[in-house]
Amino acid sequence: MMGSDRDVRRTRLWIGLINGVLVAVLMLGLWSQNFLVQPRFTDWYHIGYPTTDRVVLVAIDDYTIREYGAYQDWSRERYADLLDRLVADGARVVAFDILFSEPRTGDDALEAALANAADNETRVVLAAVGFEPQPAETGNMIQFVDELRPVPAFADLAFYTAFVTTWPDRDGAIRRSPSQVQSGEQTVYNLSIASYLSFLNLSPSIASQVVTPGPASVTLPDQPPLEVAVDAQGLWLINYAGPPSTRDEGTFAVYSIRDVLENTLPPGTFDEKIVLVGLMDAEGAVDQRVTPVSGRGQPMAGVEVHANAIETLLTGIPLREEPRLSQALTIVVLSMVLSVTMARVRWPVMTMLTVALVCVWAVYASVMFSVAGIVLNPLYPIATSLFALLVSVGVRTSLEVRRRRNTESMLKTLQQVSEEQTEFERLLTLIAEDLRLLTDSPEGSVWIPLEDGEFVPVRSWGVHGEYPEISLKAATTGQTQWEGRLLAVPVMWQQLVKGVLTAHFPPVRLMTAEARSRVERFALQIAASMENARLFSETHSQNELLRGVLSESPAGIMVIDDALNIQRYNDRVAEWLEMDGIDFTGQPMSAALEHSPMDRPTWKAIGTNLMQSGQFRQEVTVRNRTYQLDAVHIPLGGRWVLTMSDITDLAELSELKTRMIRIASHDMKNPLGRIIGYAELIQEMIDDGENDPEDYRLYVNRMIRSGEDMTNIITEILDLEHIRSGHIKHEPVDMVNTIRDVLERTRFDADQKNQTLKDTLPEQLPIILGDFSQLVQAFSNLIGNAIKYTPEEGEIQVRLYHDGSNIRFEVQDNGYGIPKDAQTTLFTEFYRVHTERTKHIKGTGLGLSLVKAVIEAHEGRIWVDSDYEQGSTFFVELPVAPVEA
Repeated sequence: MMGSDRDVRRTRLWIGLINGVLVAVLMLGLWSQNFLVQPRFTDWYHIGYPTTDRVVLVAIDDYTIREYGAYQDWSRERYADLLDRLVADGARVVAFDILFSEPRTGDDALEAALANAADNETRVVLAAVGFEPQPAETGNMIQFVDELRPVPAFADLAFYTAFVTTWPDRDGAIRRSPSQVQSGEQTVYNLSIASYLSFLNLSPSIASQVVTPGPASVTLPDQPPLEVAVDAQGLWLINYAGPPSTRDEGTFAVYSIRDVLENTLPPGTFDEKIVLVGLMDAEGAVDQRVTPVSGRGQPMAGVEVHANAIETLLTGIPLREEPRLSQALTIVVLSMVLSVTMARVRWPVMTMLTVALVCVWAVYASVMFSVAGIVLNPLYPIATSLFALLVSVGVRTSLEVRRRRNTESMLKTLQQVSEEQTEFERLLTLIAEDLRLLTDSPEGSVWIPLEDGEFVPVRSWGVHGEYPEISLKAATTGQTQWEGRLLAVPVMWQQLVKGVLTAHFPPVRLMTAEARSRVERFALQIAASMENARLFSETHSQNELLRGVLSESPAGIMVIDDALNIQRYNDRVAEWLEMDGIDFTGQPMSAALEHSPMDRPTWKAIGTNLMQSGQFRQEVTVRNRTYQLDAVHIPLGGRWVLTMSDITDLAELSELKTRMIRIASHDMKNPLGRIIGYAELIQEMIDDGENDPEDYRLYVNRMIRSGEDMTNIITEILDLEHIRSGHIKHEPVDMVNTIRDVLERTRFDADQKNQTLKDTLPEQLPIILGDFSQLVQAFSNLIGNAIKYTPEEGEIQVRLYHDGSNIRFEVQDNGYGIPKDAQTTLFTEFYRVHTERTKHIKGTGLGLSLVKAVIEAHEGRIWVDSDYEQGSTFFVELPVAPVEA
């Protein structure tokens, strides 16, 4: 029992580990595709913090607009007056969230105010706006397709020109702010960083030396240096200090421009402050943004967003997102811990554990945000926990269903085995299937003994399902073998082992004493059925062997009794004698032969030979097919066994060889006779003492030409036999280069007859698969025939082109042509067209038959179109090689 409990615990551990890997892989796949990145789920990350009181807002609000009218119509003199009053009150930095991109009345006054600010060491930051952001070519920053910048005269007098373009997430909320912008050849900061650098009195030339961009951060000057985490586009997270502000209350002090201009504020209000000037608390204002601190949807003015960004830098508490590696590790650790734990606890505890872990993570996320300023994505633990719960519940449910199904199928399995005990092969298949279902094992086997006592596996499943060592040990000892996760149970009948059942239990399956007992009971119940089925199978197999010999034999077989009645026959005889559709079993053999297309004298001769009760052999012909009939009488059984073998190819080959020998002998007789004749003339000249070198040379040349004629005859015969044997290569062949090669070989013969040899070849064609040397020989033969059967000064045209899925080759001549009645047998071996104009042309009649054999061996086709005395055109089509995927 202790071993069983240990196995259960080990199995559950394996189940938990496998579930954990499954959940981790699934969640990492979603995470890698950013399916879990939903900005609105990080809205709840906000902890207010006390500000430095260094940042104040001067608003263009309804109070100001009612007094001075729409701010779009103001003269720049009003902004100059505002700037002068801020400088006079000791403002340290004045940042305008207002765009001065076009000249307007009062520009001279604003220029003078900017110069006055510089003289009084008040740093002014002017706004620029960018449109259509995209990643910059260098560094972690962005660049804009289009920009609006201050009037150059203003920009020259300002301490910084900075971009005020906001950066909403996919849910419209503003969490990020650009750190640096690539503007032409310059690096320009955003309004918050420019204001921060201005507060530190760091001009752009100095800032470029002390602001250090890194692969994942930008380091700003401070004591110690302030490191701001950025993403690939240089965006950094704003840490909001509180909810949107108003004139009466809020995070930042807000003053109306009217109050400043009317001089109603106490002196020193802006002393050593960073003053942000922009549109705020005005009816119909479009510069309103949703932020994580917008509460019930209350928007925040863009100028206040910049104020929060500046305050983030002044307090030195910028936020940063959880690193990608940490996110992946969180997913993996949660997946493994939850899955392993859930595999060992009960159903209710699994849900409680999931909820508790999510709550613990929420507390941990809050602590990390408040202490370290790290923003964690809440979807990672929530989705991982839910997936782990669903997978664990699913696996647990599946295992329970399988256990109950195995228990309930026991009686059904035994019943099926009993019903199938007369069909041994089917019974073995059923036993193997039921064993697999009973054990829920992915690998296993059923072993039985052969006649010599050797045990062999007859049914197996899985990659390593046979397991011979433990199976043979169970067969030898007659006892159950249990080694690790391998189980082998012998099937015993009358103290003899009639089979072995083997199953392998992987780590995710329960391997317990109950499972072993279940298989042993199953083996005990099926033992009698297996033995009965085996005995029946041995009796049945003899008849099946005979039936198999008859059905699978390549020869036709017929068995008849001494009365010449048909006992049985196979499908081959039925096909050859056209007995399909009629059952001639039990009928006289004469009825089947008379029904067949065999001629009457032949089947009567067969009957006569059978009546003589001795074995015989006879050739018979049925519809142009030749068969060899062998008949053997078996006296003990009172049976005749007749076998028919199709020897048509052998008969045709024998006839072909006879024709080849006859024609070759006839065609070689003339050149051989000429060689002997000229040799005798030379011998007589030597005997008579004649010594004329010219005569010798003439006779020897004629002997050489006769020998070449004999060689050509032998070569064509051998080539035809080689092609018929099917020995061809299947290599890529470039048809354009092949035809060019053939034309070079045959052009000399055309020139000898003053013929014009034209070609129309493309630059490139698809490749075919074939035997280059055989194709060259075939095309050379076709072009050579065109030259041979075209008179002097004739014309031969060679064309090659792509036609659908084939490459087409054409040879056209204006020669002697071919009579219509000769075209049907033109490609037959040894056939030659004899006309008055071609009888002087030498040849064996094998050339075109060789070409046809080559083309058909390449799965192509060849045909001719010819008019007598007008010329001929030979066509060849070869399939294009298939394109590999």
